[in-house]
Amino acid sequence: MLSVLNNSPRLELLLAKHKGEVIGGAMVLFFNQTATYLHAATDYEHRSLKTSYFLQWEQIKLAKEKGYQCLDLWGVNDEKWPGVSYFKKGFNGYLKEYPDGKNIIFKPFLYKLYKIYKKISK
Repeated sequence: MLSVLNNSPRLELLLAKHKGEVIGGAMVLFFNQTATYLHAATDYEHRSLKTSYFLQWEQIKLAKEKGYQCLDLWGVNDEKWPGVSYFKKGFNGYLKEYPDGKNIIFKPFLYKLYKIYKKISK
């Protein structure tokens, strides 16, 4: 995503540093009045610094600076991701359900190869 949207104002990579070392990052997509929190990661060894909250706050500030109306935290699932869901719900927003995603297959043969590869690479 970063290489495809390189230097695009639609995608931002936010990095959190501590003593010059990157300890976390988040990717945010900006489109149609919504900033969407796509992916994030933090260094487990620095978990006491609450880097996730810092990155979330920076996303909120950046979205407001750019004039966006909404920050979409992009999914909660209490069964699959209880910790992440708890974190996201802690910002006191509201839940909005979207239809399930769907694959549109343009090249069936290549897609079958991809599915086989995914099965054997587990």
